[in-house]
Amino acid sequence: MTDLLRNGSNSLQAFQRALTTTSHNIANLNTEGYSRQRVELEAVSPSKTSNGFVGNGVRAVGVERLHDQFAVAQIIQSTSAHAHQDTQYQLTSRIDNLVADDALSLTPVLNDFFTAIEDVNSNPSSSAAREIFLSSTEGVASRLQALQSQLDNSQEEVNLRTNAAVNEINQYATEVAELNQRIISTGFHSGGTEVNDLLDKRDLLIKKISEFVDITKLEQDDGSASIFMGNGVGLVIGGHVSELRTTANSLSSDQTQIEISYGNSWQNVTPRLSGGVIGGLLEFQNQTLKPSMNELGLIALQFANSMNTQNAQGVDLNGNPGSDMFSVSEPNVTANDQNSGSATISSTFTDISQVEATEYDVQYTGTDFLITRLSDQTQTSSTMPLTLDGMQISFSGVPASGDTFRISPVRRAAAGIESVLNNADSLALSSPISSSGDVSNLSDASVSDPQVNDIDNPALQNNVDIRFNTDTTFDLVDGNTGTVLSAGNTYAPNTAISYNGWQVNIDGAPQAGDEFSIQANNTAQGNNSNGLAIAALQISPEMTGGTSFNDAYSTLVSRVGGQTRSSQTRSEALDHIRLDAIERQQSVSGVNLDEEAINLTRYEQSYQASAQIISTADTIFQTMLGVVAR
Repeated sequence: MTDLLRNGSNSLQAFQRALTTTSHNIANLNTEGYSRQRVELEAVSPSKTSNGFVGNGVRAVGVERLHDQFAVAQIIQSTSAHAHQDTQYQLTSRIDNLVADDALSLTPVLNDFFTAIEDVNSNPSSSAAREIFLSSTEGVASRLQALQSQLDNSQEEVNLRTNAAVNEINQYATEVAELNQRIISTGFHSGGTEVNDLLDKRDLLIKKISEFVDITKLEQDDGSASIFMGNGVGLVIGGHVSELRTTANSLSSDQTQIEISYGNSWQNVTPRLSGGVIGGLLEFQNQTLKPSMNELGLIALQFANSMNTQNAQGVDLNGNPGSDMFSVSEPNVTANDQNSGSATISSTFTDISQVEATEYDVQYTGTDFLITRLSDQTQTSSTMPLTLDGMQISFSGVPASGDTFRISPVRRAAAGIESVLNNADSLALSSPISSSGDVSNLSDASVSDPQVNDIDNPALQNNVDIRFNTDTTFDLVDGNTGTVLSAGNTYAPNTAISYNGWQVNIDGAPQAGDEFSIQANNTAQGNNSNGLAIAALQISPEMTGGTSFNDAYSTLVSRVGGQTRSSQTRSEALDHIRLDAIERQQSVSGVNLDEEAINLTRYEQSYQASAQIISTADTIFQTMLGVVAR
């Protein structure tokens, strides 16, 4: 009878535990991160009697957490990868919409600018046409500034979102460390539901961390989990958390960098992080945003320089040399605030046509300077001063080995451009020199308007006659004194004649005795050749690489558009992978109400049967007591 009572009592406790676990599953049907649990039952070791072994019933040996660690690992990995690409896609698509939208695109205002100069060329004396052109210069400058402002806003958003992500990681990492301590203290292998629920909470927190950065989870024998970010950066080790923070980038103050605490010191770990929201933000910043700023800045710089240079080749309505249309800023140089030396670096443009859309890191090695072009990682080791990519770089002071600097030739150029042509009369449409053919020439040949090659040539406006001695030879003669300046020059059709910083072409077939004159044009009347030269810059290969301004901007738009489509495709593909991993994990760990309802009924019946065993044992016991009492 005692065996019967013991069996009933054991089974009653076991099935009560099973019912409790089943109800726990049902209650957590919608709990994020919950893994269903199952009671493990086993037969109690039998007792040996004179009649053999007698069974002692059943007992609950533990509560198993139904968990697929490989599916969870895939969820963590795919969540990080998807968050990376989705973040990059969201931000890149905004830049794509920005640069391609006519409301902010550079192309329409460039077209307006060149249309305005063509209208002025058609009527050089029209004050209205000149005022419209003046307005178009302001339109170009304003549009470049507006585009730069929008890009700056994107950079600010990157900084804010990076800071928010770091705060989230710190919070989740702290909670993981606390759960590690609780799991260790409860006895990891006790088999209780508390440990299972704590493990679920910890896995959920780790998954949330993976949304912000790529991580690796390592489980320890004591039940704790260590978390490493990116390239082996320890975030959580047992109950210890290494705090993260954001600070201003030491070489680009408008950008942030991520540092991690090691004791009382902080170390920059930004280059070692990848994946998740932070990885997406960093890749967007480095692969889309900064190149866009540099390309836009290069367009602004070289457009302004080309217009200034060409306007300076002519004379305005007052007979004065053309002045600048746009302001042009010099390269920006930043010294690392951790430098220990006293050196400063300066940079100026020497040939703007050779400037590249990139930045440069400069490091003093102790003997010379190592300059790295960041766009392609090309390195140049040299003493200073040196000339590189259209810039002269020099230093003053005493550098210390390891000191670093960053040169940004064009990243802020679009923000600094301004229209400085304040008077419409200052537009220099006329060439400072004019040309004409003698009325007594025998041929129908004509001379083109002079093209100025060197506005600074002191003899540019000297009167020079081109006198043909034969049909194929000519002399250059001083128009005032008749002195032969250059005799016996060979004439070749379609070949320019150059002298004193100008050049002209003879159209047609000149004959011996023909004479053409080049003279000063101090009245600013008679031609608009410089205005035509300004208009011709619309299709001229003025940009580094031999493209026009519109083509350079189209390249920027195409590059950003390509990156947007690529990141969208990868984001969608990775989302499918993530959802597949979640579905796989849920097939093992998810709560199924139908299954739990069946278990609830089965365990209830087992519990009632176990209670009946005890009731039967009680009846037998009472019967025995009654027999003894007689």
